[in-house]
Amino acid sequence: MLQAIQFGIMNVFINTPWYFVGGMAFEDNLRIRKRSFYLCIVIIALLDGVGNFWLLAFARDFNTARSVFKIAYYSVIVLLFLLSFRVFVGKLLYVFLIIQALATTINYVAYLLNMLFLPTGTAIGYGDVITYPLTIIVGIAVTLPLLWHFFKKRLRPAFEEMSNKSVLFLCVTPILFFIIQIFMSNINFRYVLSNKGAEAVYNKVFTIVVYLLVVVTGLITYYINIQMMLESAHRARLEAENHAQERQLRLQVQSYEQLMENIDQGKAVRHDVRHHLSVIRGHAQASDIAAVLAYLEEYTMSLPGDNEPPVCENHVVDVLVRHYLRNARGAGAKVEVKLVVPQDIGISNTDLCIVFGNLFENAAQSVIRQTEGERFVQARCETTKSKLVLTLDNSCPAYEAKDGRQGVGLSSVAAVARKYHGTVRFNKEGTVYKSSVILSKALFGFNK
Repeated sequence: MLQAIQFGIMNVFINTPWYFVGGMAFEDNLRIRKRSFYLCIVIIALLDGVGNFWLLAFARDFNTARSVFKIAYYSVIVLLFLLSFRVFVGKLLYVFLIIQALATTINYVAYLLNMLFLPTGTAIGYGDVITYPLTIIVGIAVTLPLLWHFFKKRLRPAFEEMSNKSVLFLCVTPILFFIIQIFMSNINFRYVLSNKGAEAVYNKVFTIVVYLLVVVTGLITYYINIQMMLESAHRARLEAENHAQERQLRLQVQSYEQLMENIDQGKAVRHDVRHHLSVIRGHAQASDIAAVLAYLEEYTMSLPGDNEPPVCENHVVDVLVRHYLRNARGAGAKVEVKLVVPQDIGISNTDLCIVFGNLFENAAQSVIRQTEGERFVQARCETTKSKLVLTLDNSCPAYEAKDGRQGVGLSSVAAVARKYHGTVRFNKEGTVYKSSVILSKALFGFNK
């Protein structure tokens, strides 16, 4: 009975810390309260301890019963993570594979140390000798801070920059190493570890060392891959920001040129007004009111129309959007735009350029490329206490691709959305291209 109690308790202390660290890797994406999530982890851990105690104490076929119990236990853990986090499943899979590889490495290092220093023939298991689980617990205590640092400083930034497709590609190597581990553990180890005698000890040590080399190679490969993905995503992000800054600079130059043109026009208007006033004064001195009214009517008709009104309060967005809408109107597009974007929204000008610049530029280019059908651009942007929501529909040629492939511009928009823990959606329906972007306004102040 004492052996069963020790077995149950040690399973709790050895398994539970990994799930806490795995949860911390995605805390910002929780659907439920942190307290509720970690309470669920504690409850599942207690059930794990009770279940393992009962299996060792009362199960007739311990190995079979424990295999079934572990499948049920891990299924509940996976379901908890899937329901609790608003995260792409590939990211959860990658974290689970890293944790599994580390946990397995620590377990076999502990097994190797106990096998070397305990008397030959000693049974080594959670419920057999206290030194084995204690060695594992020490290994976990040393490893978890390093793992948490890796999640916070490397994995989180990489996941924010990477697309879902890139994350799935990143999972290929861990999956292959996981298959190798399963093969070695279930086939090779069972045979080697069941042998007895001095020669068997050597075979055990050799097998475990080889296995550890495989696992460590896998862990190093995981780190190198994530570093390469992070650097690649970072370069793409810098290129997008440089492109946005160049676009912003070009528009500022255009605004300056427009301002100088308006100043020159103002000088010309002031010069002309003197002549008009002279004519009006002459008619007035002659008491020819009809001539004054007729001249004023003619002069009013000759005046240019008012300049186009701003589309929103935010200067950067206003300059960008009006620039591309002029191009769309020039191609004969009907424009309906209502944007509510405050000046002091808290999001950087570079990110605003990336989102609004790319979407409205693509819309303008689409209507310009049209050779038939109605041309239009319709956009709405609303800001609430927690979100910014932008939707943009525009006509496009029927021959353009119907799939969801994204160019550099739309990929940059998606990267900004991930940065602000938002979402994007791009799809083509007939001859209408629909774009939508949602950004979490609560995070704007941290990304200036």
